[in-house]
Amino acid sequence: MPMQRTIVAALICLIAAGSCVCAQVQGSEYLGLAQPHPVIEPTPTGDGHLGQLESATPVHLRFPTPDAMPLAYGLNLANVVAYTGQGSSYQLIVRRDAEDGPVIYESPVIADGDEWNAENRRPIDVTSALTEADLQRGHLDVYVTAIVEGDGWTLYRHNPGRREVTALIAEGTPELRRVIDTMEAMRERQVAIIPMPRQMQFAEGAMRLSARSRIVLGPLTDTADRFAAEDLAEQINERAGLRLSITRGEPRAGDIALERVQTFAAEPEGSYHASVAEMARVTASNATGLFYGAQTIAQLVGPDGRLPHVEISDEPAYPVRGLQYDVARGQTVPVEWWQRVIRELARCHVHAGEGPRAVRIRAALSHATRAAVRVPRPRIGGPRQRGAGAPARGRADVGLLHLEPRDVGVPRHDLRRVGRAVPELAVHPRGRR
Repeated sequence: MPMQRTIVAALICLIAAGSCVCAQVQGSEYLGLAQPHPVIEPTPTGDGHLGQLESATPVHLRFPTPDAMPLAYGLNLANVVAYTGQGSSYQLIVRRDAEDGPVIYESPVIADGDEWNAENRRPIDVTSALTEADLQRGHLDVYVTAIVEGDGWTLYRHNPGRREVTALIAEGTPELRRVIDTMEAMRERQVAIIPMPRQMQFAEGAMRLSARSRIVLGPLTDTADRFAAEDLAEQINERAGLRLSITRGEPRAGDIALERVQTFAAEPEGSYHASVAEMARVTASNATGLFYGAQTIAQLVGPDGRLPHVEISDEPAYPVRGLQYDVARGQTVPVEWWQRVIRELARCHVHAGEGPRAVRIRAALSHATRAAVRVPRPRIGGPRQRGAGAPARGRADVGLLHLEPRDVGVPRHDLRRVGRAVPELAVHPRGRR
């Protein structure tokens, strides 16, 4: 379970950071690999928020600390928000030990309440403020306040499973250090794989694709695997400017082989094995795994057509890997943008998502398309919108209309044709209809 959480945290961190930063992992970057630990008493706990707090009012929070000095230690203070969002200036101040104790964090002064709320959602790295005394005591006392003009502020109480206030701790366990070593190996080779495979071992050398390279489908592959090959070919063309043909037969050096295999032991849906040496090869016992393996190969391809030599074994850590993007409260996101997002998330093995106004995708984007049409209904918002209890603009409950692949003629891996059932979400290569 710790490794599973670590991988998911790494996925979120890498997506947010834009995938690849070719520098050594250090400092606050470890927070992307941290695990959340809930606050402890006397932190306010329960439903709702503390009501309107005046500028400079302190609130006492207590965070747990590990037994040994961690690689990184951060605070999740996303529960700190502007009260109405209508003020002219907001700044978060974090002190340790006492209301007038030393300042360990100051946010920028921000004029917009919503932007300040968004800033507060960023993990706060306080690793340098952690002491051996904190570790021996087992907790860190923090006093949070906000300096605001023209508004108040508030804190939503810690509510497990809903609105949590947490310490983010990256402990130097052997599992985490293996993940870090793998990340640094990827950085040295200027590649990023999202999500990070469970097992990945790089070797010296690289394979280079050329105009003669092919994508070769094995004898047990079917129509769904053909889509995986087509999508892989499209990504290689986007990344390296090479148009690889898709064929059947015996692979040769410089080719990419996609093969379905029969196994005596049941393998989890979505598992696969991939290797790169003289040729690249993906093997899986099911179509989902072959699709995911093809996505991994695509992410290994550099702009010069090179793929580093590597051995990979992977399987999904969770049956559902998803994303919710809240664009209520007035924002308008074009359908074309969602088309691109859905396509890229499927390539990152994200297979469930929720969006605004248009559609909520409920099951595997990559292998079992189900759409759920959103039905707008007002809901009661929090203090951010025109005072506590005011309706939040654009909020919607969800009415579900399940559309199975057999109902809409969607190939198991082809979300881009879901437009047959929901024309507004038709996704086509390079955005063309």
